[in-house]
Amino acid sequence: MQLLTHKVVLVKYIAITGPVGSGKTSTVNGIKAINPDLVAIYESFCSKHFLNDFASNKSIFSLETTLHFLLMHSAQLLRTLINSDHNTVVITDFYIAHDIYFAKSDLRGEADL
Repeated sequence: MQLLTHKVVLVKYIAITGPVGSGKTSTVNGIKAINPDLVAIYESFCSKHFLNDFASNKSIFSLETTLHFLLMHSAQLLRTLINSDHNTVVITDFYIAHDIYFAKSDLRGEADL
């Protein structure tokens, strides 16, 4: 078995957070326009169907939706970190700690979303 190894470094991380439609992406774009050296990571729009399912029935779709966002965001961050150096500053229109919080709540059955 061959192990894959990747260099992952610590970088500065700025997360813009807020509810859907609150201007997170616009804020990231505005900050990046001032400092083009920032590495911007945007939430994928392909996730909308998860939100529609979640809105239709939270009790059935909360875990699926939460895990989707946690896995998607962590993969996006990891791909960026693998290709970064210690001078990299990453800015996102999501905050992965929220994904972790909601995943833990869903697994415990405590989600009040």
